Amino acid sequence: MTEDQKNNIDNFLKKNGFFVGFDSTKLSAFKDKLTSVILKECRELDEDPSTYMMIKTGISPKLSKNSSVLALDIGGTNIRKCLIRFDNNGKLTSSPISKTLREGMMNKDFFKELARFVLNEDVYSMDDLLKINHISLCFSYPFKSEKDGDAFMSATAKGIDRDQFEGRPLIKTLLASLKDEGVTLRASGTVVNDATSSLLYLTTLSSDKNSVKLGSIVGTGCNVALFDPHAREKRIICTECGHFTLKHMSDNDGDSNLYGVSNFDMEVDRALHLNGESNFEIVTSGFYIFRVLKVIICALKENALIPESDKSAIDDFYNHLDDTSALTDYYAATKSELVKYLITLMIKRSSLYLTSLFTAFIIYSKGNSSVSIKGMSDSNSINSDSGDGVEIYIEGSTYHLLPLYKETTEMMMKNVKFYCPQTNDGSTILIGSSIGHINAQG
Repeated sequence: MTEDQKNNIDNFLKKNGFFVGFDSTKLSAFKDKLTSVILKECRELDEDPSTYMMIKTGISPKLSKNSSVLALDIGGTNIRKCLIRFDNNGKLTSSPISKTLREGMMNKDFFKELARFVLNEDVYSMDDLLKINHISLCFSYPFKSEKDGDAFMSATAKGIDRDQFEGRPLIKTLLASLKDEGVTLRASGTVVNDATSSLLYLTTLSSDKNSVKLGSIVGTGCNVALFDPHAREKRIICTECGHFTLKHMSDNDGDSNLYGVSNFDMEVDRALHLNGESNFEIVTSGFYIFRVLKVIICALKENALIPESDKSAIDDFYNHLDDTSALTDYYAATKSELVKYLITLMIKRSSLYLTSLFTAFIIYSKGNSSVSIKGMSDSNSINSDSGDGVEIYIEGSTYHLLPLYKETTEMMMKNVKFYCPQTNDGSTILIGSSIGHINAQG
């Protein structure tokens, strides 16, 4: 790919709004807006906990002791289960993990199917299941927490049939469905989302009790959870980024494209029937990168902008984009400069917004509005000297993307320690969700 060819592609992407978010001024304004949204929503959490924009929980990130937990993960792609045991010292052991595709359950009586999935003795025995004293449910959809740790689904997301969940507390409905199948479990329950689970898992890796901890998800969705050990009220605060839409992110001058939604993003928006309310997740989560890349590649083809030397590689790449391993695999193996360039652009743009959200949370936690953010055209870093230190765990169903997210966000943030899972089986989310359940306060 020659310099002229690259410039032609850049000009085309710029014409369609792709590079808006790379602008330092825009990015700084985006970070400031995110911070104001988080501050406002966190204040409203105390007054009206029914808000959809943020979720809070009284769960403390402390290891449970002498307990047996059924851990369930209802994600955007898979549903997983395992049994986790904590001994008297809080040391945990886990059964193997069983999983099934979420889509197969959603077209049926979901809770009945979930109960049958739980009762299948494929990775644990019925005797062991009957000994559990808690159910930890990681629920990757918008929900409202209750004081007893249970929760109600609060909005439709990811193609889920809300009618099956309307007015039904998740844990209590599952327990009732298990009873209908002939099994009574005497167990309490706690519902958390995936970002909170990743945050709780981070506590098993970190030895720094004074650090501000952030757990994040970049999979079919994108969320970030915060725990600040120095805060007056010990609570985990988590975003519900699916509700961070254009109307919420407009700046004071009415600029409704503050986070750089491009024509390509809006095409995905229409395909997903989001009615023009393209949200934060569109430009951030790993899942949507594949969709947006497909749209960009089609547009480049229609405008005859793909160099002859890259056409074969681009066609092959396009045909593999539904495979979550495609990006990192192709990045490592391809000799096509254009494929590498497109992957780099997508990961950088996505990481910029994710990093902006991290920074907004650091500002909220530290009360330091002077933390600045710079775009990719500058020093590729966020100047965040966070004092006591910040630790961030990056998790998500697009496992093969996570090392690229970690690498890019590390370049953008100073004095932050990043962690990334070494397993691709969802075990970290299951383990994370099982931690701290004794301290559930709603």
